[in-house]
Amino acid sequence: MIAGLAQYLLHRLHLAPRPDLMRKRAEFCTVIGHFLRWRTQLRVVHGERCPRDVSCVFAQNHVLLLDPFVSFGAVMQSSGLLPRFMSRDDFFAEKKNSWWYRLVNVDELICQLGTLEISRGNVSIGQLRPFVNVLRSGESFIMYPGRTRSRSGLIFEYRGEVQEPGSASFFLAQAQRGREEGLDVAIVPLTRTRNFATGTDTVLVGYPLRLAPRAGREEQRALDFQLVEAIAENVTVNATQIAAGILYLHALHGLEESIGRGGFEAMVRAVLERVNGRYIDPDARADLPGQVSAALAHFRNAGLVVLPRDSIRLDRSKILATPPMDGTFRKLNPVKYSLNQILHFADVTQAIEDVVLTPRA
Repeated sequence: MIAGLAQYLLHRLHLAPRPDLMRKRAEFCTVIGHFLRWRTQLRVVHGERCPRDVSCVFAQNHVLLLDPFVSFGAVMQSSGLLPRFMSRDDFFAEKKNSWWYRLVNVDELICQLGTLEISRGNVSIGQLRPFVNVLRSGESFIMYPGRTRSRSGLIFEYRGEVQEPGSASFFLAQAQRGREEGLDVAIVPLTRTRNFATGTDTVLVGYPLRLAPRAGREEQRALDFQLVEAIAENVTVNATQIAAGILYLHALHGLEESIGRGGFEAMVRAVLERVNGRYIDPDARADLPGQVSAALAHFRNAGLVVLPRDSIRLDRSKILATPPMDGTFRKLNPVKYSLNQILHFADVTQAIEDVVLTPRA
């Protein structure tokens, strides 16, 4: 891998031919995985659901810039497959005048490592065809049907011109078209849940979805929405989200601004005990005090709570504030960000309300 990168740098200096890095994808991503601490901070759940003998479109919610490496690591751990990536072609547009970009053309580098680029605002058939060919050749690729990163923590966050999911089903339909003998291709939902308080990631692999041969546009559209639902249903429930929900309800309903540490931890435990049928972060079961402490420290660092000895004091106005819908949202209000991760789980939010509000009814 080091030799390949060195040859690439020599190529950028016009001292060597461009290397073939496609054969080094696994090595490159493994090294990046060491820096991202996959071994200790990436948990892959239900990896056995990942097909190993068919072409796949791996579709994941979009959390952070480095999602492709996390997705790649989850797929590689689950199945041994080495998928390609879908990326917009203006991803590094703001960096192209940087001195380091002239040395390391990131667009060129990621394309040599398997990325296929599209123009998000003006996608052409010529840009889509390579993805169809990837599936027809027995390979797989990773895409993000939400089309853009979530700024607020919501599992999907459609903004501006984006009104519905990106069409993962399109690629299945096109790959199967004209194949009389049939082509077995699948969409595999991946759900990444990032616990920013602890720095850990969980990627839960969903059941593969398939499209009937010669399916029409309505059937394709239905599959796209089924995919979104499958991704949303596999968000991991963790102690940070529950702690955020308890704090938010205290602020919203004007309850006491100071909560005993022991009582707060008991409320988090009571909520987790009421939640059934969801995948719950095992760390919340194994070390709830440590997980709650990490969550509270995370919120304290943003100025949302103060942690005097054995108590928690809320800043109600900051907890209820809605930051701009941009990259500052998570840093300014991690309580809302963490709660938004599970806001679509009516059973979980009801459990939080029952624990926080019922005793005061």
